[in-house]
Amino acid sequence: MAFLIKQVDYNDKDLLGLIHNLDQYLFERYPSEEVFLIDYSSPAIHDVIFMIAYDGTLPVGCGAIRPLDSNVVEVKRFYVEPDYRNKGIAEQILNHLENKAHNLQYGILRLETGEELPEAVRFYKKHGFYEIERYGEYVDNESSVCFEKKLNNIRYDSIREANSEDCLALSRLMTQLLAKEITVEKMENRLAFVALSPFDYLYVYEEAGVIIGTLGFRIRENMEDVSRYGEISVIVVDEQAKRKGIGKLLMDYAEKLALEHQCKGTWLVSGLKRAEEAHKFYKELGYEVTGSRFVKAFER
Repeated sequence: MAFLIKQVDYNDKDLLGLIHNLDQYLFERYPSEEVFLIDYSSPAIHDVIFMIAYDGTLPVGCGAIRPLDSNVVEVKRFYVEPDYRNKGIAEQILNHLENKAHNLQYGILRLETGEELPEAVRFYKKHGFYEIERYGEYVDNESSVCFEKKLNNIRYDSIREANSEDCLALSRLMTQLLAKEITVEKMENRLAFVALSPFDYLYVYEEAGVIIGTLGFRIRENMEDVSRYGEISVIVVDEQAKRKGIGKLLMDYAEKLALEHQCKGTWLVSGLKRAEEAHKFYKELGYEVTGSRFVKAFER
């Protein structure tokens, strides 16, 4: 099921209803002095960015980011209605908040949660947050657990759609990936196919005029539950540019595309020979092994 994530004002009626439910949820678990709210009467409220997740017209979750300094934003008021948990909504809200922070050139996300919310702790760890010392208003609150995540400082504006002039660089990258020669002609044919397909996209990552990464993205329609997924059909980073965060950026960009196309999630296929490095990378980003792929090749 696809959920709409929408940015709203701090006084939005749907937002206030969700925050009321969140407060009730927290007050059932903590004394009032250990529930850290946002001051809606403060002028700083205008700097807070709020998001709501909708199932049709029904508000089912929310989240916000507020600036702590010029490089750090804090995740606040993060909540999903109980009947809608474990459906991927929290991940979608978090992705939107991260993308917003990234586009505003913040470098770090921080947040506070509590020991009484182990499911929240697991969720944040799964999505790349690591525990830090308590900060700010949480320093003296022993039930607080604080987390941080560094955002990639490589900008999405380094990513663009591939064109015919990129075929030589694309053939080099694909040759590295497949360990066999992929000619410029084959890449030209691939680009021609993508241009005609309403479901396929091909992007390149470029630094100083040099292409050092590529991402293939495809929209997959599901028949069984009338939904769609975003497929990462190919992802390659030049061997000389690995471990610089480019692969993570391309994966993030694929998830951004999937959200924009109202996809239920993202998936990819990876060969067994890539288990040691690539599979570890995907799992660290929250991807899970869900089955096996069966292939029958036709003789030509």
